Amino acid sequence: MSKKNNSHHVQKSESKEKGEANRKKEDIPIIPQQEMIIIREGEEFYGILLDYVDEIKRDITLTEAPNLGEFVSGITEIMGNMVPVINFSNLIGLKTKGGRKTPVLIVKISNQIIGLQVDEVIEIVEINKEEILSLPDIFPPMILSGAYDYNNKVVGILRLEGLIKGKHIHSLKDLK
Repeated sequence: MSKKNNSHHVQKSESKEKGEANRKKEDIPIIPQQEMIIIREGEEFYGILLDYVDEIKRDITLTEAPNLGEFVSGITEIMGNMVPVINFSNLIGLKTKGGRKTPVLIVKISNQIIGLQVDEVIEIVEINKEEILSLPDIFPPMILSGAYDYNNKVVGILRLEGLIKGKHIHSLKDLK
């Protein structure tokens, strides 16, 4: 990662593999030496594959936008484009503590650029497929693809498409 104008540009590995929601360990869309960014939201830890993340913004200006839904904190300008910023705490049903100065991950989901406001970016780790833990069926497979043991803490690996899908994404289409 290189620091530039209060943001970090994320270096991505060139190989990508997409997978369907499936509980079998061998079908989890992780390739050997895949990079993942670990974030903290409240007391919970989550992982997002680096293939989705374009950059990490540490200081952004948010403009409030009415009628975009309870999950949207506002909009910001990224390289001349208006980008909706989603409050991750609200999206996953946690009480939000973060303010306007919390980090924002600029991610690409289903050909749409979205800001994902999180409590804290912990670090980027390299993971192997063998390190991914399968989840019991009680966890929603459209949202979580597996788990990872990070310093004796369980990190839920997010499927961003499933998390943002449905009613959440429809409210963002007003920005186009």
